[in-house]
Amino acid sequence: MKPVQVLVRNLPTAKAPTGRMLVESGELTKPGKVTRAKNVVRPTLLGAVLATAALAAAACGSPSGAVGDGASASGAGINVAQAKKDLDAIIAEPGEISVPAIGKAIPKGKTISYMTCPVAVCTEVGRGVEEAAKTLGWSVRIVQNNATPIGYKNAWDQVAQNPGDGVINAGPVLPYSAVESQMATAGVPVISSTSPSPVGGYLKAVIASTDDVRRQGEAVGHWVVQDAGAPVTSVFIHDPSIPALASALPGYRDAVKKNCPACDVVDLKVSAAQIGPALAQQVVSYLQSNPDVKYAAFGLGDLATGVPAAIKAAGLSDQVKVTTRAATPANLEDVKNGGMAVAFTGELYESGWRAVDKLARVLSGAPIGDTYPLGLVRAITKDNLPSDLTVPYSIPGYEASFKKAWNVS
Repeated sequence: MKPVQVLVRNLPTAKAPTGRMLVESGELTKPGKVTRAKNVVRPTLLGAVLATAALAAAACGSPSGAVGDGASASGAGINVAQAKKDLDAIIAEPGEISVPAIGKAIPKGKTISYMTCPVAVCTEVGRGVEEAAKTLGWSVRIVQNNATPIGYKNAWDQVAQNPGDGVINAGPVLPYSAVESQMATAGVPVISSTSPSPVGGYLKAVIASTDDVRRQGEAVGHWVVQDAGAPVTSVFIHDPSIPALASALPGYRDAVKKNCPACDVVDLKVSAAQIGPALAQQVVSYLQSNPDVKYAAFGLGDLATGVPAAIKAAGLSDQVKVTTRAATPANLEDVKNGGMAVAFTGELYESGWRAVDKLARVLSGAPIGDTYPLGLVRAITKDNLPSDLTVPYSIPGYEASFKKAWNVS
């Protein structure tokens, strides 16, 4: 399959049906309303010629977009070959997780608190936490966080009163400075599965750090450039109320712009609270009002739930390709059914094991190692779908890597 290109286009200043305005950040000020570059150059003859050339290239038939194609193209403000190299640098990583041996006896009989959230990824990370804890002879207490600022603080109030021997936190919606007093009351080490806050004090490590999330966003952006093959507009769909995932958007945008300065990147703000038919309809309505958008990239796999089916029902499948980071089993089903072109996986179960590993090192007095580990990223297409689509994709043999490091069976 041939790589494709993404490009930024000069757009007319007249407002689109959604009331979008052209500003520099490329962000939405309100759900469904787009802002693009300030100081946008108004359409010129050159801009019209470039746009016409792009449409002509697309009309000739764009590549299917399979990851790993060796074709290259550059020019017209796009470098497909470099985009492919940049993507390969992220996804062509070691086939297994490397975990250094702890070298000390890990205490048994510990109890840890796991603060979860309503999004599926938190549940999957939690399963990894429970499996890893069981392997060490530990027990896990689940604390619910409803992903609102008030609910998050209430969850920390609960943890502060009964933290156990350590805390693993998923989906923080506030910086740790907002719950500093609760952490001090708990007085135990904290590992965050995701967090925009830096390591320090009771926070000992962040598994999916800002850099890790950004890197996943970059992978999606590089794929769009490689797949597009001609100038296109793409939209990045995300929930800005989840600060731990905020770096995915600039990662995506910068990756697209790096190898396709002419590409047009906008973003659509949605709410994870609307996951399902309501969110899917919001995306479909946006795409109907913005037929220039050819790629829809999701900052979180859960947000794409039901979207490919809604796009198909609306007759938009030929207009837009869908992709995501942090893929869920539902996303992998969409890949199988052709509703999603490619799904990028982050570590889910593995993140839970990594978090328990960090706590085990702290509680045993061993060096904690990398406090911002970078997880492995995989691009899943029809060609490499896992056999079991009922569970999230996981790195083969990851459990064995941790058990070996812990000297347990």
